[in-house]
Amino acid sequence: MSRGRGDVYKIQGSGVRRVERLIRQLLDFTRARLSNGLPVHPAPVNLGQLAERVVADRRTAHPGRDLRLVTTGDLKGTWDGERLFQLMDSLVGNALHHGPVSSSVVLQLQGRWDGVTVQVHDPDCRVPPEYQGTLFEPFKHRAVCAADDGLGLSLFIVRQIALAHGGRISVESGAADGTRFIVWLPREDAPSTSGP
Repeated sequence: MSRGRGDVYKIQGSGVRRVERLIRQLLDFTRARLSNGLPVHPAPVNLGQLAERVVADRRTAHPGRDLRLVTTGDLKGTWDGERLFQLMDSLVGNALHHGPVSSSVVLQLQGRWDGVTVQVHDPDCRVPPEYQGTLFEPFKHRAVCAADDGLGLSLFIVRQIALAHGGRISVESGAADGTRFIVWLPREDAPSTSGP
């Protein structure tokens, strides 16, 4: 079966994007290790608008998938918009990668006075309890609720982005409800120990 020129360009384009992603992950990993964290450049940002971009991009890449965005409350704050786009895109991409085409993926943002909670729900991924303590460590558990990036760095980098903003990330996983990744991001003037 022969491929058309358009198909060849799509395959080449996806290969280039994968290599770019691998290089960026290695650079982020190196920065995080050498600098004791990722550098961020905070500026006023609306996380709701960033989430809309993530969902629009992923819907284009995964036509026909049920990808939902739910937002409530005040989603404005002072954060590094590019890094938080990367965080949400990685978590949504992981959920889409692992769930069957019939499953729904929900990106939910809830704003409160002291910060914002970002959740990505993947109803079809289960993280065994023995993996949950080391899920965000580098080079581990590549096949567990993380897209096959070939390195096992995506969840490590997501965690580093959350920590760089004074936030945190956790995972809840069970047989009945799949897996939720939950990120807490304090606002600029909120203490980093605040939580949902």
